[in-house]
Amino acid sequence: MSLTRSTRRHFLKKSGVAASFALFSGPILDFLGVTEDAFAAYVRPNVKGLTAASPTIVSYKKGIAAMKALPAGNPLNWNAWANIHGIGPIPPSGSNPLWNTCQHGHWWFLPWHRMYLWYFELAIRKFSGDPNFALPFWDYSDPTQRALPSMFRTPTVGNALYVSARNATLNAGGMLTPSTVDYTTAFSFTNFTGPTGSAASFGSQTLTAPNHGASPHGQLESRPHDSVHVAIGGWMGSFGTAARDPIFWLHHANIDRLWDLWLTTGGGRADPNVATWCNQSFQFFDPSGATVAKKVSGVINALPQLGYSYQGVPAVPTQKCGPFITTFPFPVLNVAAVTLMRREQPLTLGEQPATVSVPIDATASGRMLQVAKDPKRSLVLRLEGIEVTAPPGIIYEVYIGLPATAPPDPKSPHYVGNVAPFGAEMHQGEFVQAFPIDAAAERVLAASPKQVDIRFVPRAPLDANGREVPPKLEGRVTFKRMRVITE
Repeated sequence: MSLTRSTRRHFLKKSGVAASFALFSGPILDFLGVTEDAFAAYVRPNVKGLTAASPTIVSYKKGIAAMKALPAGNPLNWNAWANIHGIGPIPPSGSNPLWNTCQHGHWWFLPWHRMYLWYFELAIRKFSGDPNFALPFWDYSDPTQRALPSMFRTPTVGNALYVSARNATLNAGGMLTPSTVDYTTAFSFTNFTGPTGSAASFGSQTLTAPNHGASPHGQLESRPHDSVHVAIGGWMGSFGTAARDPIFWLHHANIDRLWDLWLTTGGGRADPNVATWCNQSFQFFDPSGATVAKKVSGVINALPQLGYSYQGVPAVPTQKCGPFITTFPFPVLNVAAVTLMRREQPLTLGEQPATVSVPIDATASGRMLQVAKDPKRSLVLRLEGIEVTAPPGIIYEVYIGLPATAPPDPKSPHYVGNVAPFGAEMHQGEFVQAFPIDAAAERVLAASPKQVDIRFVPRAPLDANGREVPPKLEGRVTFKRMRVITE
């Protein structure tokens, strides 16, 4: 039995439901949200255990090559498939109503990308001729996997996994920085979603309708998702080209895996049981090229509904859509009403660290300290009106109150997150990033209540020996204003 797939009989045996499923008809399975694909029980493997000669990698290359060889007008053509995610900054010839429909910055981010990956996986199975293919994931949060998998950075003739349009250090065997790949903050949130306008959730803010690129992003989307996109740079740095890089699919398989892993950690973590979220459907192309639609309710349980799980992830608790607990309206965050501190001076970030010193009066300092100590409320730093001349190709670590003599270290209690504006080029100056800052702010305000220093430290990927590489900008980042709010 292969690592990536078990037989139908084995799946039914290990699920303990063989006799029950034998009694079900097709309509009953449809009603339960169980598809025939579930009986395959594919296990998506960690790419760490694979080599260029592994059947999974050989099939992946073969499938990509076959998709690239399709006519440009075929919806399963490699570039046409990538256009579903985005078509900027240079629109391709032709058009399709499914192009430019990726979902970012809201509670459909995770289910939309799960669907996108699943239909892609089906296409690779078809075009590779390998019915056992399961999409690998890249667990870059593992310190031993922070380099691009070797088969993706080997520039041999005909290697469909290699693209030159990436950070050169990473293509040379360099490594993503620890702060780029960390998901500790995301997993500290037990709520999947939150009010419209808020970033204080694992899976991002609620919206009443799909949106190609809302902001601010939720915590998992901010880091590691956005940080990895921006750090890899090149095609991966932009909505419109990211899915053309074969590493995109392993990156998003890992984000999808982290969704499952988050659910297994308990503590009240669960998907939204809300009609607006569950009943939303999105369109894709099936392996025949036909347009198909799936509801979110049909993908929230990956193993029984879509037929896959992830290597090393424990059994995921069953998620439910209905009977619904609540429906809209959800609250909308009134940023003006909850603003405690505001700075209306634009700042452009470059290749050197930058520090902003914000004076605060005694009243504001007292209110901020009170919120920082309140377990029911949170202080949030917002960078608003972010603009990029092009995706920057580097991230910026953000520190609150870091002493001038102290080295910037993401293990420091002063570190609060990364500026990684993935998708900012789509927003024309309305992109927002938000960071929880309670612990750092409490420490600073208690020591120096008259001023808050906020430092932005540019970080490029490390070289193959783990040494720092001077940051080299691909595009400049500017934000118009800074706020500290309470949520």
